[in-house]
Amino acid sequence: MEALLAVTFLGYMIAAAAFVAALYDAQWKRWAFSSLAVGWGAQTAWLVREGFQRGLWPITTMYDWTAGFVWLSIVAFVFYQRLRPTWPLGGFLMPVVVVVWLGGQVLPRTPGTSTVLVSSIASMAAYVAFLIAAVFSVMYFEKERELKWKKVRVFYYQLPSLDVMDMVSARLVWLGLALLTMALGAGFLVPTGSRMGLRAVSTVIVWVIYALYVALRQWGWQGHRAAVYLMLAFVLILVDVFLVGSLSHGAFY
Repeated sequence: MEALLAVTFLGYMIAAAAFVAALYDAQWKRWAFSSLAVGWGAQTAWLVREGFQRGLWPITTMYDWTAGFVWLSIVAFVFYQRLRPTWPLGGFLMPVVVVVWLGGQVLPRTPGTSTVLVSSIASMAAYVAFLIAAVFSVMYFEKERELKWKKVRVFYYQLPSLDVMDMVSARLVWLGLALLTMALGAGFLVPTGSRMGLRAVSTVIVWVIYALYVALRQWGWQGHRAAVYLMLAFVLILVDVFLVGSLSHGAFY
């Protein structure tokens, strides 16, 4: 593994471990954010270098897409901290980010025939919104479980209230659904062959899953049921991303 990718992996791995440790001892927060900055900086340098070498944004393969997804997830996490500091989110988010990063490393890097840039970036941003919505749902589920069993751990008091986590998850889904609609519209406007067809079908399925979530909320699905739905929905997204990546031999389109 080349140096920049190795530093990226180590930075994210240490950050994930430190954020989890910080849930029990806040002194680990400094290590967590410092390691995250190192990993993100190394990945940013890699993306810039790849962009200059290829003469375009590195998004032509599923390998590139998962790398971009991880990068954007970190950006979204830091941005959210600026809006509403919720650093315990990192303890639940970063382990998932590391899993996605490692999974992306096994995908082949066969160049795609063509790429719809707007569609690629919009779908990536949508999936980031769905990821963070799922993470808030995990946090909701954990806090609710501790309330039920009356076994409160240290980080219980650091998590937002159940109502806030439920509301944030719902708003992120609405944002993600809007972005995914944009991605589908841009993708269908530009014909790119059979691989685009495979990717488009899988994206439509994801769109339907989250549109159903929005409909279910209108019918009263909130709280526990909504949290479980979003956790399962994101598991399906992970299966979708890596299955499509394998079937398309690593090409994005």
